Amino acid sequence: MTTTPMPAGFDVCAMPLSETATIGAVLISPVERAQRILASYENEDITEPRLKMIDRVARYLVAQDTAANMAAVAAAAEHIGAVTQSDLPTLWLLLHDLVDVNLVPQIHVGETMARQLVRASVRRRIAVAGERLSRTAETADTPTLIQVANSEAHAVLQAIGRLIGGDQS
Repeated sequence: MTTTPMPAGFDVCAMPLSETATIGAVLISPVERAQRILASYENEDITEPRLKMIDRVARYLVAQDTAANMAAVAAAAEHIGAVTQSDLPTLWLLLHDLVDVNLVPQIHVGETMARQLVRASVRRRIAVAGERLSRTAETADTPTLIQVANSEAHAVLQAIGRLIGGDQS
């Protein structure tokens, strides 16, 4: 696992709310609930690198039937090399902020926030498809445009399928 830098001076309130609330919900949940929340979104749905790392560590713990609480996440993150020992104090601050109901009250509706996280990810995927199609339409020949359009349509349908609970292959 690559090490994720934990720069000081972050503001959890400036991070995407659906991401902070979903990760916070995983951190305060028993294993069974954390499994349900984690199953409802993918790590790639998260845009904030520090939250992606915490999510990867939480998934690692929950897969071993271990609650992904703050202490377990901090210990596992250092153990598997996701953070350096010098970054642990900053990681602890972030973990504390993620479970602070005064900063992120939405942690008590984890499943709902996870659905919002997936919706935001799907919207980004559709926007990327639109940009790629637009660029291709400006520069490529028709056969290439058809190929790109087909590829993007497939990717968008898969993303939309995640919203309705199934893979639209």
